[in-house]
Amino acid sequence: MEIHRVLDAITHGDDGLVRKVCLLSLSDAVVVISARRKDSAEWVNVEFRISGLTEFSVRQSAGFSNVVLSGGIAHQCIGGIQFLDFAPYSDAMEGADDFRMSGLYFAGASVACGFLPYSECA
Repeated sequence: MEIHRVLDAITHGDDGLVRKVCLLSLSDAVVVISARRKDSAEWVNVEFRISGLTEFSVRQSAGFSNVVLSGGIAHQCIGGIQFLDFAPYSDAMEGADDFRMSGLYFAGASVACGFLPYSECA
């Protein structure tokens, strides 16, 4: 499913939770979040698969298992690279350097995403 359609359907994940971050290889990662659907307010899980990783940052405080998406999810294609930020510091991301300030972002050649049934154990 197109990332913009998914992000719009979950209001960019505002107040959702990051459930799982998994590096499948040096070039592929999966992030699963829980968020509410805009049309029904129903909780769903959403899986993001980032392929062709060019860079990423995953920093998490000790003792925390979930990251709250208080700023939602930012997405931008910059120079043919898809940037996906799960902890944006700003509402107006102006370039790659803004994404790089995040503690939880991925950049890669492509992003595939889709809905999963809701589960607290992703």
